[in-house]
Amino acid sequence: MKADEGPLVDEAVLPGDDARHANAYVSLAIVTNMGHARNVILAHTAAALIAVEGEYGTLSEIAFAMKCGIPIVGLNTWKLTAPNNRPIPMTHASTPEKGINALLVGSELLVFLSEQLRGRFPSRNPLFDPERSTFEPTKRLANVENVNTIPGEDVTFFDVRLLPEYDIQECVEAAQEVARIFEQRTGAVITVEAVRVDPAGQASRADGEGAKALSKAVRRVLAHIVAETAQHAGHADIIRESIDGHKTMG
Repeated sequence: MKADEGPLVDEAVLPGDDARHANAYVSLAIVTNMGHARNVILAHTAAALIAVEGEYGTLSEIAFAMKCGIPIVGLNTWKLTAPNNRPIPMTHASTPEKGINALLVGSELLVFLSEQLRGRFPSRNPLFDPERSTFEPTKRLANVENVNTIPGEDVTFFDVRLLPEYDIQECVEAAQEVARIFEQRTGAVITVEAVRVDPAGQASRADGEGAKALSKAVRRVLAHIVAETAQHAGHADIIRESIDGHKTMG
């Protein structure tokens, strides 16, 4: 029977001693109980090797396949260089049209989110500088190491400074609502969370006892400065007093 006339057989060379550890797509599990040494079997058995991402185990499989002269195609996996600039027998593949560019989605999201949050929290308070809440993207984590790989993850941080009248949870929920809109639009999975929260204290009442005492103290200081300046002829007298310790006003 020709191979294309029958069902495909998905084989797996397992590092452990239990065939039940194979995933649901495996129809033939080869149990070795050899740990990482099973990578040698993989490399020598394969007609070709496709390396998808992976860690040091994948790197060893790539090395064994190169040693055996087996064709290798890499997808978002190790980028290797040989001594003396010798060519590497490995081809890197990419299928950008089949994925979601997380960097592009994240960039559109952060611009739209900044505008939406400014509209949701528009209040102004002249006691603060700036007098309104601010929403600024500040940090973006590195995603891929090379320029020809479509990033599958994009992490951006916002510095949010809310006026005391707003609750930070309201801001988080507003951002999550915008994220859901972008999930439906792009198919991406977006998570919004508050990494660090420093809640502001309650704003003091303008007619409260603390505000009245502060206002009275400020008026007394200003009155003293005005009286002291009027009593003396310019800066020279004030400098003299700071040197000899004598004052003309009690």
